[in-house]
Amino acid sequence: MNKSIQHFEEIGINKLEKVVENFLKDPRDMAGFVYGIQNEVIQLGLDIIKETLEDCDQMLRDSAKRKSRWVISRRDNKQLITSLGGNKLSQDVVQEQGRRTQRISPGYYPGDGSA
Repeated sequence: MNKSIQHFEEIGINKLEKVVENFLKDPRDMAGFVYGIQNEVIQLGLDIIKETLEDCDQMLRDSAKRKSRWVISRRDNKQLITSLGGNKLSQDVVQEQGRRTQRISPGYYPGDGSA
């Protein structure tokens, strides 16, 4: 989440300032002002979601529990649709030795009863 917030501080705040500045130049464009603010805040939310899921994925990749029984056989690209919008993510596909492949997502270890 730190990268997303840092990116917002470096770029997003400047964009918000421009939106406010444009509104102050033309206060009749309330819709443009609201949409400009909304777009930047939604993008921050999408960036935080993506970064958090990537961090969870990395924890799974590094997990000793996962490594003891499961091998990552490949990564698939997926589109995650949320109420904020879409995000492109990668999803690990794992395989237990001698078994078929199975997709995993953050917080779920196949075969351990957590779902």
